[in-house]
Amino acid sequence: MEAISSILLSLSKPFQDELITESGLKLFIDPTYQPEWNATTTAKIEYVPKSLKEMGLKKGDDVAISFRVVSSREYYASSDSDFMPTTTGSELFREWVNHKNQRLTAICFMKYTGFVECSGFFSDNDGLIDSINGSQNNIEKWLTQFSFSKPEGFKFNNIVEIDGAALWRARASDILAKKDGDTITPLTSSIMGMPIDIDLTQRVKIVNGVSLPDNSVNGRFSDRCIAVVGYPDYGIDEGDILMFDKEYVQEYTLWGKDYFFIPPEFVHGKLEKIESK
Repeated sequence: MEAISSILLSLSKPFQDELITESGLKLFIDPTYQPEWNATTTAKIEYVPKSLKEMGLKKGDDVAISFRVVSSREYYASSDSDFMPTTTGSELFREWVNHKNQRLTAICFMKYTGFVECSGFFSDNDGLIDSINGSQNNIEKWLTQFSFSKPEGFKFNNIVEIDGAALWRARASDILAKKDGDTITPLTSSIMGMPIDIDLTQRVKIVNGVSLPDNSVNGRFSDRCIAVVGYPDYGIDEGDILMFDKEYVQEYTLWGKDYFFIPPEFVHGKLEKIESK
């Protein structure tokens, strides 16, 4: 077998469906509820196209991958016009989609008068088709004109079977980093950084007048990080404290640690020290 255009990967499992607490308690979660947050993001390389050899990748390498490799899926419904839910657990915000790229949204909120007001929206890629405002009962009656069904299954768009093994297709841009022992080498055009966590225990003690154990209250900066490696083209050295636009950062948990990936154009500058907000 020789890969032509896609990198082929093996994964331990597509979704991370277990959560282990600090006390060692293992909890099981439903990873299909927000698949992009639960997708497996580390893999092992099985095949690399000759055209991508310059990336320095080879069979057996441990790599970090974009969540899109796994979370790209296609659902099946009874018919293309049937709406399937994309949200669960809340009556205040509900949403459904179908295979015609149409979308239904029902939103309810409590007004200051104490009454609940709701809105319904029916739209497609070209914009709004129909809408309604009124009580929750009005919305439920409006929704009866549409056909609904639960997802009957889905298929992964990037999975292939080769010699009886399930492998995953990935583009070069899906490979975020490579791990060799304790060394992590970024392979994406984005700047890779480590989050900065701070101890807020003393501040909470002073503001709230309560007694707390040391290191019991921690916070994390959402707009600054520490560069994992140097980026000479941008004048960034390993260990630099970077300021960035937090709306454009992607956060990944890779090999047990958290990392930020920020497009270079949204890194605004360097700090000499960590400055409190």
